[in-house]
Amino acid sequence: HTKRYLAVLEQRGFTVSMVRHQDIAWDLISKYNTLVFASVPNWNDKEQKPTEEWKKSVLLLRRYLDEGGGILMTDWPGPFRYSSLMHFLGPYGFTRLTDSVHNAEGIAATQIKLRYATTTSVIESPVTKGITRIWYPVYHDPAHVWYPTTDAFAVDKSWSVVLHGGPSSYSKPHSYGFESVDRHMRKKGVAENVPLYAIRELPSGGRLAFCAINAPYTFMGGLAPGHEMIVLEKGLLDQPSHMGKLLLNTYHWLSAPSLRSEKLGGGTH
Repeated sequence: HTKRYLAVLEQRGFTVSMVRHQDIAWDLISKYNTLVFASVPNWNDKEQKPTEEWKKSVLLLRRYLDEGGGILMTDWPGPFRYSSLMHFLGPYGFTRLTDSVHNAEGIAATQIKLRYATTTSVIESPVTKGITRIWYPVYHDPAHVWYPTTDAFAVDKSWSVVLHGGPSSYSKPHSYGFESVDRHMRKKGVAENVPLYAIRELPSGGRLAFCAINAPYTFMGGLAPGHEMIVLEKGLLDQPSHMGKLLLNTYHWLSAPSLRSEKLGGGTH
């Protein structure tokens, strides 16, 4: 289903390639203006810290941002990627929360009864032009937080949160049973308007974006039969979802600095 999504991007004029985390190398990533991550690698099993391989990759990603590149990051449920995500994004003012995301007005949909909620809490920004409504997956309450849905995060003032979950959205702290992650639990979650999407422009000219909605609902599986393009485009209750357009806007925004400078890019299929 990811390949189907990439084929749609190619039809829109993008040059795209899909690689594994372990294939990250400067000669490869420097040929592209934007990098999109479905998640980061698991921590190492022994110490629950980022692997040495991922640390080396992060050095390349920081160089890439310094050259004006753009990176869109998403995460995956469960604790196993917490330290890896924080190793990369933490120094940029980002915090992955251990909360589960809910919405009091969520509804069950599709044959597998996934739960969705909608929001019109869109903030004017370079990536939200034409965006008025997003449908997004939420957890049941109480949550089984090992399933892909929507993650909770917080950012400092250097970021702009451009999409919130709406006044009926909220988050709840959750224990994963791993001390390395649970020690970061807060006493209270977010009472309303949970952040869903944020962007940041770095002093170097590089750009970052974080999408709280897990990739199986967007570019990695949003076209799959079980997800029925609810998040990407179709929505529910005769109300469309503009996540697909938000992603397209983000790709263009992330790519703009390095396209102007011509320091990156030139990749071919």
